[in-house]
Amino acid sequence: MSPLHTDLGLARELAKRILTADRPRVRRIILFGSRARGDARPDSDLDLLVVIDHAPARGAREVSAGALPAVPGRRRPGRAVRHERG
Repeated sequence: MSPLHTDLGLARELAKRILTADRPRVRRIILFGSRARGDARPDSDLDLLVVIDHAPARGAREVSAGALPAVPGRRRPGRAVRHERG
């Protein structure tokens, strides 16, 4: 299997885990960065943008951190950034 297919499979699995952890608030999950473009190196990270409704101050980290520890061989999220509209 090509690295791109492996990356897309991992992104899909993470998206499923995020949806399972917090489906009511998740509006969209977007893969971006080098893995989305197909030019990632073996040490490249996986960038996911999780768009949620009405997150409390710590909500962004809780959604992503809850999904990643169960993925074998992967580190926990390095950073979660919260932005608000309006």
